[in-house]
Amino acid sequence: MMDALQAIENRKSVRGYTGKKVEKAKLETLAKAGCSAPKAGNFHISVITNPALLREIDEKALAAMKSRGGFSKQRAELEGYGAPALFLISASDASFKETNASCAATTITVAAIALELASCYVVSPVGAFKDDPSLGKRAGIPEGYAPVCGVLAGYAGEDKFSNTPPHTVTVGYVE
Repeated sequence: MMDALQAIENRKSVRGYTGKKVEKAKLETLAKAGCSAPKAGNFHISVITNPALLREIDEKALAAMKSRGGFSKQRAELEGYGAPALFLISASDASFKETNASCAATTITVAAIALELASCYVVSPVGAFKDDPSLGKRAGIPEGYAPVCGVLAGYAGEDKFSNTPPHTVTVGYVE
């Protein structure tokens, strides 16, 4: 397994998967990584691998994105990456829920690289649950919790954004 700094440096969002199932031991390792994230409150991780449920979440997320217009509608044309696993991170309506969920998602994406898996941080599935409360129950979301973000995971296939230029991130040192 690669070291942590190498995994962080090699991490990238992959938006295309082969569809090959991820081994249960790897799914459990990724879930454990998410639970080990820095946190300032409670959250829940649903590991979803049921193909029919993944397809339904994807379809409803795409419909929600298309209805919003603008960037969401443009991005919706490229969704549907075919990942065999979704780590859906939900939280109660507590302080820092976005921070907690994003920290968990980040540790999952880094752990995925260490396990030679591809991943992608996503918020689009959240829209799938707003119009269909029964979907949350089928996705294993506890009562009183709502999805915040997710991580797609699987074996890399053709990446639909391979030509996307990287975002600019700067660092300043103040002494």
